[in-house]
Amino acid sequence: MDRLSHGIVRHRKLVLISAGAVLLVSLVMMMFVGVNYDLASYLPDDSETHLAITAIEEEFGYPGTAEMMVEDIQLADALALKQQLAEVEGVKSVRWLDDAADLQVPLSLQDKAVVERFYKDGAALYQLEFWENGFSQHTAEAIAQLKQLAGEKAFLAGDAVSSGSLLETTSSEIGLVSIIAIVLIIALLALATRSWLEPALFLATIGVAIGINMGTDLMFGSVSYITKSTEALLQLAVSMDYSLFLFHRFMEERESHPDPAVAMQKAIKKSISALAASSLTTIAGFAALTFMRYGLGRDLGFVLLKGVAISLVCVVTLLPALCLMTVKWIDKLSHRSYMPKMENGLKHILRFRKVLAPLLILVAIPMFLAMRQNTFLYGDTGLNSGEETQIVQSKRRIEEVFGVSHPVVILVPSGNISGEIELAELLGEKPYVLSVQSLTTLADPSLPRELLPDALVKQFSSGAYTRLVLNTSLEGESDYTFSCVEDLRQTVRELYPEDTHIAGSATTVTDIKSIVEQDFPIVNIISIVAVALILLVAFRSISLPILLTFVIELSIWINMGVPYFQGQSLMFMGYMIVSSIQLGATIDYAILLSDRYVALRRKLPKQEAIFEAYAQSSKSILTSAVIFAVVGFSLGIFSRTGAVSAIGTLIGRGAVLSGFMVLVLLPQLLVICDKLMMKTTLQRGKRL
Repeated sequence: MDRLSHGIVRHRKLVLISAGAVLLVSLVMMMFVGVNYDLASYLPDDSETHLAITAIEEEFGYPGTAEMMVEDIQLADALALKQQLAEVEGVKSVRWLDDAADLQVPLSLQDKAVVERFYKDGAALYQLEFWENGFSQHTAEAIAQLKQLAGEKAFLAGDAVSSGSLLETTSSEIGLVSIIAIVLIIALLALATRSWLEPALFLATIGVAIGINMGTDLMFGSVSYITKSTEALLQLAVSMDYSLFLFHRFMEERESHPDPAVAMQKAIKKSISALAASSLTTIAGFAALTFMRYGLGRDLGFVLLKGVAISLVCVVTLLPALCLMTVKWIDKLSHRSYMPKMENGLKHILRFRKVLAPLLILVAIPMFLAMRQNTFLYGDTGLNSGEETQIVQSKRRIEEVFGVSHPVVILVPSGNISGEIELAELLGEKPYVLSVQSLTTLADPSLPRELLPDALVKQFSSGAYTRLVLNTSLEGESDYTFSCVEDLRQTVRELYPEDTHIAGSATTVTDIKSIVEQDFPIVNIISIVAVALILLVAFRSISLPILLTFVIELSIWINMGVPYFQGQSLMFMGYMIVSSIQLGATIDYAILLSDRYVALRRKLPKQEAIFEAYAQSSKSILTSAVIFAVVGFSLGIFSRTGAVSAIGTLIGRGAVLSGFMVLVLLPQLLVICDKLMMKTTLQRGKRL
């Protein structure tokens, strides 16, 4: 360790040059990292929906779809508009009433249910299919032309429209949310630190680490939009305390070592074990996510554990170099800290420890029970979270006129026309199926298919498979939707036991639910065990890992129990991700306080040791917790993407609760459990 700290200090100019070169290369690499907006693509390869999407894409393509409603339009004008819509570049097909009924016959003499599926109260509803998916630039341009062509009376909704909006929203808001969070963090650091230059040094160090991490994401080819939207701010939040811990140790060492270089060597040597333990617990939390079968967890887990490792390297190498190069300016720009003296409140906390500690633990029990009663969302429901967005308004207006409609695509083996007829009839009788479109429903099934229009045949037959498109009333995420999906799959299998595929938003969310519910206990156990083992090695203690993990778990229970009392559904992926992040990242606060207490306890009585440890660590803990909370709440408040906003809110609240528990409950438990801790903790082969 002496050689490492000496080498970093001695070759600080080389460290700066190397960091700059790596950052420059990473910024170039960053431009080639793709962003994946399709949550279904993260399903395991053997999941039903993944297999279905693959088959549909190979046989027919899996393009974006949308619905367009045009109000106050006459029948003849609606038919003419359909032809114009079909000519828009990027549009593959447009289905309307003339595909399901003979417009030469008066509408009053035709099946009312069929007519009102496409034309009702003077409004026409077109079903659009594009050549490419909703995240394609060509599809976005086509949607813009459709809006212009149909005019102000048109309302567009559907997966292609939502996908394009999601792409635009996440691309535009990342910078805004980051700026807001950074401004707040700078203001906080300016108040908490003792030099106006400290915030710049910290942000420069973590900023370089973030740039390198985002550039090296190229090794994955692409990352999810959730990862892309959160990785920079989460890396900043979980690793900023490394900079705080090392810098504060440096300033402490300067009091006894006037030479800044010597003081920095001592600071690196004395803080590296605590920094390693802190970073390893955070990495363990993210590493647990990589064991998920649902690939979104692996995506975020790998990116963030890589980011934490890079941040640790930058803090131990780049930050010392920056500090030593600017030490004169650090001193010139020094000021008093505006943070309150936290140790004054510790007297009252310890005075009532026999009442306060049990009370806090008791509060966590009903929150734990509430957490287990939460209702969850599993898919992309509410991705566009703003109630007044144009997409939400358009979707609501279409549903007011035509009702809820969500497409489901079914592939069955070709060659069994009677089976296709029977299947279409069975599906049409389902209460959740509004209409069935196939060759047997859109054309006379008795006619040889060689005589049917080529365009119609290509839409519904690929040679190997026949396609059926259902319009269903399945909406949102509910037990009813999940049971209907299972009923749909069973119905198809009864007639076609093998080689069938079903895909749609309802089937996707059903599979995601099944998979992540299996993932959660695995991820939870791995994260807790991994963190406990790291603490066991770091502290050489049996009791401290249990104690520290218990404190953070209490805060997680409270955090996850709040949505139940708010009457809100909780995003299950956010629940899993934040549980791991909160445990892995905020246990750093407990490690810092406990590490100081254990060191001081060797030479001081427990009361004096806890007060001194609290004085040395409480400001860093408070600052780190507030920074983490600021990042979380910035995402929660300012992100218009529902999934990102939900994760941000959970992170922000979790940081506040973890910081509170560490600053209020942990000191009490350290004093109460002091005898047990002394008997079960080793230091250099001896008990404390």
